[in-house]
Amino acid sequence: MRLKILISILLLAVLLLLWSGRSDSSKRDRHGNFLSRLFSNDDKNSSQFSSQDLSSEDDLDNDQSLTGKKLANIGVPEEAQNDSALPPSPPTPTAKPTLAVLPTSVPSTGLIGGDGESGNSNPGREFLHELAKKADDFDSTGKTSGLGLRSSTVIGNLAEPQAIADEQQLDEGLVLSRLSGQARGYTMLYLMQPQARAVVEEQVSTLLQSQITQTYLGVLVDGTFSKDYPYLESVVQRLSSEGRTLTLVVYLSNGSTMRNFNVTPITALFAQIDPILFRDLIRQDRNIRNRFVRIAREARGIFDFNKRTNPANSNIAVVMLEDNLDRSSYRTMRSLAAAEVGPTVEFYRNPCVGCYDGNDGDPLGNHVEEHTMKGFAQLGTGDGISLDGLGFRYSNDEATRALSIDQLTALINDSAAKGIRYFGLWRFGWQGVNLGQVPILPERRAYSVSTPEQSRIEIHLLRHGLNNGQISGPTP
Repeated sequence: MRLKILISILLLAVLLLLWSGRSDSSKRDRHGNFLSRLFSNDDKNSSQFSSQDLSSEDDLDNDQSLTGKKLANIGVPEEAQNDSALPPSPPTPTAKPTLAVLPTSVPSTGLIGGDGESGNSNPGREFLHELAKKADDFDSTGKTSGLGLRSSTVIGNLAEPQAIADEQQLDEGLVLSRLSGQARGYTMLYLMQPQARAVVEEQVSTLLQSQITQTYLGVLVDGTFSKDYPYLESVVQRLSSEGRTLTLVVYLSNGSTMRNFNVTPITALFAQIDPILFRDLIRQDRNIRNRFVRIAREARGIFDFNKRTNPANSNIAVVMLEDNLDRSSYRTMRSLAAAEVGPTVEFYRNPCVGCYDGNDGDPLGNHVEEHTMKGFAQLGTGDGISLDGLGFRYSNDEATRALSIDQLTALINDSAAKGIRYFGLWRFGWQGVNLGQVPILPERRAYSVSTPEQSRIEIHLLRHGLNNGQISGPTP
């Protein structure tokens, strides 16, 4: 009898073990299927966006895929394109911000002057796929919960070693290692606007935390976004601190708003003058010429301050943001400004070819700053890139013409490989505008501050490829 009881107990134990193993296998299968669906969906979304037309309303008839043979022109930055005709946003794996980790090695993708499909890998794919699960511990208040950031971080073996080290240091509250190469930063046209102060402070903090040696700052000084030179000086001083060198780009007038001269409520400087008329006025009208001279004379103060703060800092003047000029009017504006800003300043031209009748792009020997994909293809060593008017979107943003993270990291790779001098990040929300929005006064806008998780992604973007044996740009 005892033998039968013992045999029954042993059989029961074996059955329990078999049931337990099947349960665990089922859980693993479900987990594997979830990950498979997650990455499958992400691949579909990435594929959709990588082939999506990125275009300006100024050039809708000439739209080309970003990854096609011809790069698209992405047009007007301030009061930008209407995206009402875009398809609805595809579903995303999570509705929360996600922290991206950069890829180990991204081949040249040809985003600048080439075939965006070159190579077998999707540029920046690992940047999205090796996502930290930090959003799961990130509530709507912007605070972490649960097990904490580090314990929830998923780092795959495709992640860039530098990014892995950065993540660990950030999670532990440590200072990142210093990196050098291409100047990186933000195009803060809105820097002197009081209502945008929180955005500016967050971006300055992010730049300092990124621990890049060569920083970049772009700012508009014509009064569109108010004027507060003492505050601008404080930002310049901070971005030049602790051995950093700053590339300061100052836009003296605003061509983007000028193209909306008949509808914009902005009255700063030349905002309400027809661009075609302006080309003649800047050459012949004493009042118009004097108004521009005063702006350039004011700007000399910040250029001098930048050099006093650190003699290794660089000064760049752009006579008009996304200009509406022809060769003759550009020469005139450059000559007027050069007489005022002093010998420490270089001139870059920021043309917007095709944005208005008669616009041309001849830099008359100067370097060029571009804001469009079509323009990026023409750039060379020493030129500059800003995402102003183009922007980028995080993985949980709705579909727009802004660059995906995949496209942005590929563009960063190519820009540094080509020797582009500086690269400026920009998003519509930071400037308080939306695609298709009726122009509104800067003081009435809502300026969107990056969340802590978004700022982390920006840190990775700012540091991507610098001084790690992959890509680097020339030191100004």
